[in-house]
Amino acid sequence: ELGASVVTNIVRWGEQFVLATFGGGVLAYNPVAERLERATLPVDGNFSRLVITPDSTSLIAASNLGIYIIDKDLRITKHYDSYNSELPNAHIPDVRFDQVGKAWISTLKGMAIYDPRTETIQASGFPHGYFNHEPNLSFNPSLDGDVIAFSTNKVYKASSDLSSYDSLALYTNPNVGAINFILPFADSLYWVGANNGLFLFDKHL
Repeated sequence: ELGASVVTNIVRWGEQFVLATFGGGVLAYNPVAERLERATLPVDGNFSRLVITPDSTSLIAASNLGIYIIDKDLRITKHYDSYNSELPNAHIPDVRFDQVGKAWISTLKGMAIYDPRTETIQASGFPHGYFNHEPNLSFNPSLDGDVIAFSTNKVYKASSDLSSYDSLALYTNPNVGAINFILPFADSLYWVGANNGLFLFDKHL
């Protein structure tokens, strides 16, 4: 019934569960009626991430065809791609909102920022030396409101206003391997889940 063999993300939105798939579009599952409903999105799209907007009115669906914003009836309200925005024409592995309401978008060609207030996507104008050209990033919020961005070999902690960033030396331990997630624990401490186990890092050591 899914029309796809891979489910990449599931979020609970209201009384339904929304599923993102590779090659099968986006579907909603009603657990009471035990019924699947297909969203009005391309069924041949490879959807990777579903994110509820901070005001809970919309859902962002990220794919290799761009960013779709859908309402609670699973209808498209906006679509961003390289033709109508600065969003790079590439697969989008991750989207996360920071504490000020902006969405950090990762693509295979670098990162971009979606601002729901202006309804624009920015992929240029970053400060000199910024890591916006780093491909395939993952994001997590930090305890102080900043954003943690990491790839297969680098980790950054960036301010929400894009004015500054620091590199975090979480890859200095040769036993870590590829990082899968980073969770801020307290002050300078971070839980890091990697291919070789679970690690607790102190940023100041």
